[in-house]
Amino acid sequence: MAAALVDYARSLAIEPVPENVEDFQNFPGEGIFGKIHGNEIYIGNRRIGPRTGCSKGKRLQ
Repeated sequence: MAAALVDYARSLAIEPVPENVEDFQNFPGEGIFGKIHGNEIYIGNRRIGPRTGCSKGKRLQ
């Protein structure tokens, strides 16, 4: 997932700056977490949801 995100950012002429990430955490099978300029960023699949503190929406069919 990380390689895909970096490739996508570079395709938009955005160069990732890992030094700006604080409190990086990896949750295998779920995703990642880090703080950038004080903002909490979660990237992952639906299994990371409970860690974010967000409530689940209704499932659409």
